[in-house]
Amino acid sequence: MESWNYAPPLDKLLDISLDIDQKFEDWADYVGMLNLTQEHIPELIRMATDKKLRFSDAEDESYAGPVHAWRALGQLRAQEAAQPLTANFSWNNDDWVTEELF
Repeated sequence: MESWNYAPPLDKLLDISLDIDQKFEDWADYVGMLNLTQEHIPELIRMATDKKLRFSDAEDESYAGPVHAWRALGQLRAQEAAQPLTANFSWNNDDWVTEELF
């Protein structure tokens, strides 16, 4: 298990498991649960685009951190995240991207 460099409260996103069948309306309220604010947006973008983390060992729940981060960015309505996220998504090789966005 690798140690990831994300400060509280964002480090909590690394401990949340993912369910492939979970629908949008069943997503966690990341903003309320972790008291996320606009000041967290830069670090959420860093986590959401962290390819090393995203493609780490699926046995380690932390690999799901980027998915939770981009969901939190959506809940924060972080318009500044649109460009970095779309520039870094692997549209053809990442099932989570296609599941979440289409």
